Amino acid sequence: MSRVIKAFDFQDRKNGVQPVYELDEQPNEQKIVEEKSQITTGFMMIGYLGAVARDLKNDIMLNMLNLILGAGQSSRLYQNLIEKAEKPIFNLISTEYYQFRDGGNFLIQAHFKPEAKNEAIEAIFEQIDNLINNGVELDEFKKAKNKIKSAFAQNAETVSDIADNIGQYSVVCKDISLANEYLK
Repeated sequence: MSRVIKAFDFQDRKNGVQPVYELDEQPNEQKIVEEKSQITTGFMMIGYLGAVARDLKNDIMLNMLNLILGAGQSSRLYQNLIEKAEKPIFNLISTEYYQFRDGGNFLIQAHFKPEAKNEAIEAIFEQIDNLINNGVELDEFKKAKNKIKSAFAQNAETVSDIADNIGQYSVVCKDISLANEYLK
């Protein structure tokens, strides 16, 4: 055992220089990249830069937005653009929010009829505009809040889950005390 302790004793080792990463800036205009192929479906992804991981308030807000707008079959996008659509354009639509140390990514993904590309883009932006202009309903807010609280509790059920959370808050958020602030 003493050989192992001696072999892994790094007390005299100097720390490396901390890297400095350049962050992407929010674009001032929309950028469209289009690729065409011989396939029978259209696919689009709309992306937004999000909050840094340690910005807990905005991170939670983006998680709630993800749940309300596009996570699951009860989400706004799925209900309005697939289930209740007068003219079916979409095969699939969803959102994802990825949290990173230096800024998150909020993504809207959709599969649609390729001949209806312009209608699909317009329909998605109508849903975004509706959300911006009219906000969220109280029941949507409560449902998203409950899902986030439930997910937070589920992520603390096992020792492994707790270790993952400690790693997430220590490395990605660079502040383990945020774990205690999350539910507030």
